[in-house]
Amino acid sequence: MTGIPEACPLCLSPLSPQWDGILIDDPKGTPARLRDLHACDACHAFWSKLPDGTGAADYYVAKPVSDHEALEGGLDRFRQVRDAVLGAVGRSSFSILDVGSAQGAHLTVYGAEVAKSAVEPALSARPALDARGIRWLGPSIDAVPAGTVFDAVTCLDVLEHLEDPMPLIDGLDRALAPGGVLALVTGDIDSPSARIGGRRWLYFALPEHCSFYSWRALSRVFLDLKGYRLIGKSSIANQDVDLRYVSAFVRSVAREAVLRFLPPSRVRAYEREGRARFPFFRDNMLVLLRKPSL
Repeated sequence: MTGIPEACPLCLSPLSPQWDGILIDDPKGTPARLRDLHACDACHAFWSKLPDGTGAADYYVAKPVSDHEALEGGLDRFRQVRDAVLGAVGRSSFSILDVGSAQGAHLTVYGAEVAKSAVEPALSARPALDARGIRWLGPSIDAVPAGTVFDAVTCLDVLEHLEDPMPLIDGLDRALAPGGVLALVTGDIDSPSARIGGRRWLYFALPEHCSFYSWRALSRVFLDLKGYRLIGKSSIANQDVDLRYVSAFVRSVAREAVLRFLPPSRVRAYEREGRARFPFFRDNMLVLLRKPSL
């Protein structure tokens, strides 16, 4: 894995060490890889680098259909985003662009009167997008034709995959009509799971994740820099909340209480074995923003 960025990609402030030696979750049989996290004290975001291979240019282009299947079931989170977008747009007929759409599961919860477009790098997603009547514009936000804008733009679970999110953020802004609605979903480093789990939060260990945000960090960019207005901010689960989901959280809280009394060397040993992961529990933030009107 390559080194940490020299400065915060959002605000260009210096970074300081936060945590070192976090074991990256990888398929069995691959060599163990570790990541260090650095913090921006100015905007409160954490930064790392993508592991070798995960950061390759064709990594997402070559993703198989099986990698998208987890998004095809449990649509409650997508309905939560949809309800927020519909309420902010204020009408049933409008145009929407989903950036990082996979096979378009998110867009399936909108009615037929909504004109749906998508940006998605994985070639394997194209057949499903076509079958669902979702217009594929290209593999990246830069593929959106100049001057083409949408009433709503959604970007779910994408920012955390980017070592430098600013080109994407600028692209989202270009694609959104003045007065339009932007919906973002990404992990919240101020969520209860992140605060309790600390360095053991599972979100830090996923190999595709390299940037980790707080609302303070996002507000620096969208409110202070770009002049957007906050419509609403809420927590959102990464999957449907059921008994198993709640049970895993409760067990992990109890384990964290025990770990507090163990010697640091023992705790680090558990971490290196992947036995002390703190799971997700409504630890994503859904942020709804309105772009300034002309």
